[in-house]
Amino acid sequence: MTLARRLLSLFEAVHSVEVIPNTYAVARLKSYYLSGKNKDNVHARFVDTSRGDDYVLLVLDFRTLERANQHSAGAIDRTVNIDYAKTLINSAAKLPPLLVNARLKVVDGGHRFYAMYHAGLNRIPVLMRQSDYEKAKSASLL
Repeated sequence: MTLARRLLSLFEAVHSVEVIPNTYAVARLKSYYLSGKNKDNVHARFVDTSRGDDYVLLVLDFRTLERANQHSAGAIDRTVNIDYAKTLINSAAKLPPLLVNARLKVVDGGHRFYAMYHAGLNRIPVLMRQSDYEKAKSASLL
């Protein structure tokens, strides 16, 4: 399947789109980063990778993210501490959005992704740089 067709099928499940200004989005991302698994890590350092872009907040079907990340068990990678992720399941509906790239790969939020999966959420909030959104949108011919 071509990349364009794959992205088209991914974006069929978009439920809403909202542009978030860069300064607000970066402040929120920093807050998410420093309050999650890194809250007790004095060496944790947030790195702004936005390149000045605004962000787009999307609400996607969970299956869309699962397909994009090729996971059937809801775990992103080996950095996910399953015990910590399990503590998030009861509050999964209130967790911050996941950060994804132009191909909808989860860049930050593996523990949240796991918790949302195991909580059975159908719609997941995600943030992505606006330039990544435009690339994905353009590639999918939307």
